Amino acid sequence: MIRTIYKILFLASLYSFLSCAPVIRTSIQKKLPVSYEEVIIFENKDFLPEDAIKIGRVDIFDNGVSTNCGYEQVVDMAKKEASKAGGNAIHIVKHFLPDLRSTCHKIEAKIYKINDVKKYEPRFYWSENRKLVWSDFKSVNKPELFEDEAAVTYCGFGYYSNVTNALGKIEIKVFNVFQCKKSWLDTFDKNAQLLVHEQTHFDLCEVYTRKFRKTIKDLPINNFNMNNDKVESAFRRLWDEYNHKQFTYDEETVHGTIPEKQNEWNLLILKELQGMDEFKE
Repeated sequence: MIRTIYKILFLASLYSFLSCAPVIRTSIQKKLPVSYEEVIIFENKDFLPEDAIKIGRVDIFDNGVSTNCGYEQVVDMAKKEASKAGGNAIHIVKHFLPDLRSTCHKIEAKIYKINDVKKYEPRFYWSENRKLVWSDFKSVNKPELFEDEAAVTYCGFGYYSNVTNALGKIEIKVFNVFQCKKSWLDTFDKNAQLLVHEQTHFDLCEVYTRKFRKTIKDLPINNFNMNNDKVESAFRRLWDEYNHKQFTYDEETVHGTIPEKQNEWNLLILKELQGMDEFKE
């Protein structure tokens, strides 16, 4: 019923006068009908199922012309290419960060077709249209620090930055991610009340994701001062506050076993989310 927090902190500070445009290069070995499934992302260290069928590959890099090459943008391009080739998964084998020569993210990825791909989904981002289900808890090993818990939700918020050009506005991407392969469930104890408790952990993480977006919106940062600690200080302050709030939530609800307290927290978190609706994605 308690959660473990997964912190992601990725910051690339860039000082480049170059701009860039993504170039898409595909190599399809096995053409399949167009897929309308959601394309799942596997990162370099993720394991793919043994029955995954390799369809081909897609590489996205820059040619130094325009600016639509943030990480999310290039990943979305790769997902679209995978769908057109009939795939429902991409495995990012290389990710090149922006540097002084280019402000673009560049990736090399393999395209796969996987039966029942959601079964192998390693992570996903918070969405008001997607609630947790028990099949999202994919860890087979119970975390050692949580011997008495019935479930462990492994989630956290983080950020990365992308600068399109030296005169443009800096972009800071804030995200809230649920790690399926690290979230655990005792199958003998699962029930609807417990699932609501775990969802509220994830929703509480979204509250602080939005708080961070709100905080950095008015920070006096640009391409030339991104190296200062304004963003990092704001992040760490909210991170500490977030961890304390998660602990308090578990303590007051006794890990979701007191329905009255659980309902109070459900309403509290819902109200906070609604109050920061402009900072959702």
